Amino acid sequence: MLAVCLITYLVFHRVRLLMPEGFLRSSLPSMLVMPVMLGVTDLFRSIRFHSWGKKVTITLAATVAAVFWFEWAVPSFYPRSTADRGDMAAMLLGWLLYLTFDWLQANKTRA
Repeated sequence: MLAVCLITYLVFHRVRLLMPEGFLRSSLPSMLVMPVMLGVTDLFRSIRFHSWGKKVTITLAATVAAVFWFEWAVPSFYPRSTADRGDMAAMLLGWLLYLTFDWLQANKTRA
């Protein structure tokens, strides 16, 4: 997952100026934040969730904390940073993408 996020990010910055204005052009990097942040935890065997429900709850809490930090706290003390509702939605969508890929991977390994 981390490799896919890295490749997507690098390609995005190559073609960003060619993309039409819109959600993907302005918020794709924010959408990748949560899959990368949560994907890093998958690299460590010591970080495992005992159930799917706990994983959803804990990763949602981490996502809400990241949204709060990057879209409210940082813009309040760093004037060059701006709060953007599109980025908030993109981070939540990134969380859903992470859970979707994680679920698919878990079911692939069980089959």
